[in-house]
Amino acid sequence: MILTVRTADDLGVFGTVGVGGAAVEVHRDVEHVPLPCDETTLHKALTRLRLAELLFGFRGSLPVDQTWIRETLNRMAVLLTDQNLSEIEVNPAIVNDIGGTIVDALCVPAVGQNP
Repeated sequence: MILTVRTADDLGVFGTVGVGGAAVEVHRDVEHVPLPCDETTLHKALTRLRLAELLFGFRGSLPVDQTWIRETLNRMAVLLTDQNLSEIEVNPAIVNDIGGTIVDALCVPAVGQNP
């Protein structure tokens, strides 16, 4: 999966979720949520993805751990603010039914900050 958090100035911090890896570049299938988000908001966003079927038990697989996704996005939003970053992108995060693992992440400092 791809998990991204960005600041939208006066509007607050928003998260982006989608099927990650190279698939996100091909399908451009992502949804945005205000952060912090609750279970209902995240679930609605995930169900709107064109590739949602892959997340909810495709061909007998177990559904992804939505709690892990939500808590990770919310923690990333706190880190973004605390560290004065403009963006954090995780791509990919490997998410299964009992949690997830961040494989690669990029942190972008806010304008005027040293990298």
